[in-house]
Amino acid sequence: MLSLEPTWPAFAIHDVAQHTKYPLPQPRSVSEAELRPFITSFAEGRLAPYYKSEPVPAANDGNVFELVSKQFNSVAFDTSKDVLVLFHAPWCIHCKRMAAAYEALGAAMKQHTNLVVARMDGTANDVPSHDAALQVSGYPTVVLVRAIDNRVISYSGNRSLQSLTDFLRLHATHSLGASDAPQVEVEHVQSAYDVISNRDLGFSPKEARHIEL
Repeated sequence: MLSLEPTWPAFAIHDVAQHTKYPLPQPRSVSEAELRPFITSFAEGRLAPYYKSEPVPAANDGNVFELVSKQFNSVAFDTSKDVLVLFHAPWCIHCKRMAAAYEALGAAMKQHTNLVVARMDGTANDVPSHDAALQVSGYPTVVLVRAIDNRVISYSGNRSLQSLTDFLRLHATHSLGASDAPQVEVEHVQSAYDVISNRDLGFSPKEARHIEL
């Protein structure tokens, strides 16, 4: 959570209100000589927050854009594009169950230059934003960052390609057109999973800027 290596003692400042963290670089000693200037820099607003990130991919021309923290703001908050982001975890079984449908969604929407279908490994990348609507508390979490106003809309439908497509058609700023309706479902979902609540999927709690289906 605080991006600390399991080497103790360790020290970090967590600004809960701003969703930022400031770990004392390791292996610097947790001593008065190190902590005093570190805390002073934070109090004076001179300390930059730390965001864990994977390297920016050398190539990113697949159906789904592989997003990392270092490029999150430039991609997600591009006001010329609607950006759908799936926050996932490698160990999350629900993420694996929706992977095929999400990949197919990316393929179906590839033709739209003003829409980005992206995913980000939330265990390897922090979200470099103060926006409470983007603070992920469970996986998978799917959000749409709309073009123009960058309003964040959360997804709470099922894992089907049809449902994801309908969500984009309903909420994206740029029109997708009826021709983008999927012809074949990628994954047959058992009835027990046809409709999944935010609690079941681990979606983030509702925030003021979220719009639920």
